[in-house]
Amino acid sequence: MTALHELAATELLALYRRRELSPVEATRAVLERVAAWEPHLRATYALDPDAALAQARAASGSSA
Repeated sequence: MTALHELAATELLALYRRRELSPVEATRAVLERVAAWEPHLRATYALDPDAALAQARAASGSSA
């Protein structure tokens, strides 16, 4: 399987619809990728992981 952070929005949506992936899982994967690269790139200005996860939870109807 392609790494989650590399999937297109249409691919993510298809996985969400089939309940093979949640927005929370996808968001966590992207945040992990950002955390791995940010020290090298120093390109993140206003990243708010907690807000991103809250929005993912709201989108999935989950509190996980």
